[in-house]
Amino acid sequence: MKVFVTGLTGFTGSFLAEHLVEAGHTVGGFSRSGRWPAGTPPLAARVFRGDLTRPADLAPAVAEFAPDLVVHLAAFPAPSRSAGEPLGVVEDSIRATVVLFEALRKLPTRPAVLLAGSATAYGRVAAGALPIVEDHPLRPLSPYGVAKAAQELYAWQYRETDGFRVVVTRTFNCTGPRQGDDFFLPRLCREVARREAGLEPDTPVRVGDLTVRRDFLDVRDTVRAYGALAACPAAEGQPVNVCSGVPVRLADLAAEVVAQAKVPVTLAPDPGLVPASQDTIVYGSPARLRTLTGFTPRLNLKDTVGAVLAFQRRRVANSAPMSAA
Repeated sequence: MKVFVTGLTGFTGSFLAEHLVEAGHTVGGFSRSGRWPAGTPPLAARVFRGDLTRPADLAPAVAEFAPDLVVHLAAFPAPSRSAGEPLGVVEDSIRATVVLFEALRKLPTRPAVLLAGSATAYGRVAAGALPIVEDHPLRPLSPYGVAKAAQELYAWQYRETDGFRVVVTRTFNCTGPRQGDDFFLPRLCREVARREAGLEPDTPVRVGDLTVRRDFLDVRDTVRAYGALAACPAAEGQPVNVCSGVPVRLADLAAEVVAQAKVPVTLAPDPGLVPASQDTIVYGSPARLRTLTGFTPRLNLKDTVGAVLAFQRRRVANSAPMSAA
């Protein structure tokens, strides 16, 4: 297939591009920066550079590429920053989604669309309602979660009014190498890599509440799930959780990072790093994903921590800046 990816050169987009190219697809996509993240191997993927919120930038790109499938990854980059930039979230997530569908509906043949949504759309969930299943009501607690819920609604609207084939994921905590420092594991691994390099060697690493539990999935498994859903006709027309189904304590994740560190590392609690809306435990049910595709994760957290630490060590050594989609 010809697959067009928005946010192609972002964290998940770069891994999805690798996965799709290896599977033999023709890959292109849209990128604000036009730069791949550090550590991305050379890829036979065409990058169209522009602003997804601008119809004049996007429409010529999709018309020229003429995709069979569009994977919409582009969105506001960090849930933790969304409360301080609510209008930016509207632009980068909601407006961009409408601009995308308006461009696609003008093509002679409308492609299928896989919208990468987020479990943040669920919002707070009572302990008795865990694991979260797809028919749970959406009650988001952040501008990021609201925007993700709105993206879904627009996707369903265009499916009903314009006949698009649509799959929507609700992706839980995706992590791995190349992810930005707004997220727990890469930030912790970067701080450890700095101390291994002799930078601030005696300074404890500040962390938030490590008692919370989250549902983590390695980005390399996440993109496999996306590929499997895109190839599954039965997945069309419904939301699908992309998750492991296993709640992991941040304390256990941090302990694995410390265990793999090359120097002694001390962790220090910092209440300022705990979001006000943070729940004690959040995890999803992967039953629908597994039933539809047979998907099971291949990588465990030890593998993921090792990959993120290796990436951050190279980044610290090279002082490589992160690239934005």
